[in-house]
Amino acid sequence: MVAISLKIQGFDAVKAGLASLPAGATITTTLSEPVNPEVLETFKNALAKEGRDLLVVTYILSVVKTTIEATLPATITMTCPPDWIDKNGGIDSVSIMRIDDDGTTQVLVNSIVGYDSTGNMVFEAESP
Repeated sequence: MVAISLKIQGFDAVKAGLASLPAGATITTTLSEPVNPEVLETFKNALAKEGRDLLVVTYILSVVKTTIEATLPATITMTCPPDWIDKNGGIDSVSIMRIDDDGTTQVLVNSIVGYDSTGNMVFEAESP
C-alpha cells in the first residue's frame, strides 16, 4: 500500500491510501472559488435528501487522479474561523461533501476534531 498526503495552502487537506502507484500516475488538486452553479445545485440536492438546506459554499477542493484505478478511503481535513462558523449556521451546519467519479454526490459524516494553532476549527470526514 502507498500512503499519500496532499497539502493545500500548507494544510494537510487529504490523506489517502492507494493499493499501488502505477507508473505515470498523477494526482492534481485545485482549490476554487466561486463555485460552479452546477456543483451548487448538486450539493443543494444532496443536502435536501437529508432534510437540510444549503446556506453557503466556501470553496471546492477538486482532486483528479490520472492512471489510478481506485483509492482506499481518504480523510478530508478542513479548517474554518469560529466567527465564520457562527455567522453561517453554527457547527451543525458544516458539511463536507463528495462528488464521486460517477457523479454521485454524498454528504460525508464530519466532526470537529479541535482547533489549529491560529484558533481555526478543524473538521474531518472520511471519504470512501
